[in-house]
Amino acid sequence: RAWSWQAMVLAGAVFAVILGPNMIWNATHQFHTFEHTVANANWHAGDMFNIGEMLDFLASQLAVFGPVPFGVLLVGCGLAIRRRKLAAPDLMLLCFSLPALLSVTVQAFLSRANANWASIGYVAGALLVAHWLVRWRAGKWTVAALAIQGLIAVLFLACVLSPRLGESIGAANAFKRAKGWEAVTQAVVARAQLEHANKRLDAVVVDDRFLFNTAAYYGRDYFGKNGAPPLKMWVHEAKAQSQAEAEQPLTAQFGGRVLGAALEGGFREEFKADFGKVYGVEIVKVSLDRKRSRRTDLFIGEQFRPLPRDPATGKPPDQHTEW
Repeated sequence: RAWSWQAMVLAGAVFAVILGPNMIWNATHQFHTFEHTVANANWHAGDMFNIGEMLDFLASQLAVFGPVPFGVLLVGCGLAIRRRKLAAPDLMLLCFSLPALLSVTVQAFLSRANANWASIGYVAGALLVAHWLVRWRAGKWTVAALAIQGLIAVLFLACVLSPRLGESIGAANAFKRAKGWEAVTQAVVARAQLEHANKRLDAVVVDDRFLFNTAAYYGRDYFGKNGAPPLKMWVHEAKAQSQAEAEQPLTAQFGGRVLGAALEGGFREEFKADFGKVYGVEIVKVSLDRKRSRRTDLFIGEQFRPLPRDPATGKPPDQHTEW
């Protein structure tokens, strides 16, 4: 009853103002955010409908939202369905919480989903769960929830401050992506300085957006400064798939002689195949913990001439040659 046409016009206008800058940026950048989302969704007809992925996603919510809060949310929804009755404030909070959880659960079933993709729903979910615990007078469960969440927060901060503690309790894998980037950048810069002093480099080129972003940060005092080569991004497919590929793509103008950095697990062979000549391969390994390391392959590439991309997939031809 509150939604008069004036209220709807006003709400739509406010929504457009808030969303406008994002849409303008996408429109001027070939809608890269949308393309990246589509790539993350990974909807391929031959690999759809995965019960295991859906169950894994739901189980992961015990860690994302917390075991007690997620359990309370499920129990509360079950009671509401059974009783066919729900207070108006509860319904409002569920309208902000359940759509995110349900839509990402469907996405996990269709393809896959990262554990944190539904986390936006837990802003309202936290309020709702706290309200239900108080209403149910579940004092012990409330104390348990706070104790578990507090312990997780303290452990997380402790592992950030002391990586060895994370390794000792088996949580090293959760922090591996945050480690080692500065050391990798230092190795790339050192090789670039050596090569550039002997013979001019047109650019330093990487094949991974995470490596590009961290190199741009940790190497901000080197790349493109005082005659040093700029940092560029190799474009894997026919179209740019990230902001780095769109903003700083490697082109023929900068492809005469480059230092390439291929991150482990990326596209080393396809990367190499886009050059007429490749030599000076160096493997850099940075230790992340006692079991894990990050490998980056450095090489000199000359005569950049990207191979034609597949018209159907946009991807380069498969390369099977070993380094």
